Amino acid sequence: MLEEIINRGEQIYDLKLGFAKLLLTGGWYLWWERRQLTYEETVQPRLAIVFLTKNYKLAMKKDAKIRHGWKIPRESYISLNIDASFDEDNGCGSMGAIIRDGSGGMIAASNTFIPYLVDAPIAEAFALKEGLMLAQHIEGNRLIVQSDCLEIVQTTENRGFTANSAAAIYDECNIVWNRFQEISIEHLSREANKVAHQLARQAMITRTNCI
Repeated sequence: MLEEIINRGEQIYDLKLGFAKLLLTGGWYLWWERRQLTYEETVQPRLAIVFLTKNYKLAMKKDAKIRHGWKIPRESYISLNIDASFDEDNGCGSMGAIIRDGSGGMIAASNTFIPYLVDAPIAEAFALKEGLMLAQHIEGNRLIVQSDCLEIVQTTENRGFTANSAAAIYDECNIVWNRFQEISIEHLSREANKVAHQLARQAMITRTNCI
């Protein structure tokens, strides 16, 4: 019977949904509700089936945005993810860095709190510097730096030339940068940089440094 319904491809025009999609989503949702009841958890109203099906339909559109997570680095390379946080009201900042290997396993991580900072660009530049120093500390020679800050990526690709307040820090970064055998930098989404973001956030909350 299910096969017959799926093959017909009938539509529920009032809901603008395919009957097969609604039936299959509904079947899954009833199983989920049964599981919730078994563990004495909250059960959602039946109307949620319609919402779930509509969300599925939207996700299947050609222009739907695909969420990309972190990707493992190329073989024989390690990846360095960096992020920074700046508190304008208190004039302080924090940064986080994590290094992973080709299997996705963590090699090292650090987060740092800096009590006195002028602005956000300096915080981002410090994150780059701290990350590079961490990679140098573990003696990684082939490094892929990843940041969700486009300014960091563009400035680094421009050999650290910048007119903002972080110019001196970029000069230091450039010196460390040239010590690696192979190194590159790339921009990635904030979603794919969650761990570095959480490390920076943790340092801001605890106001402590950790490696």
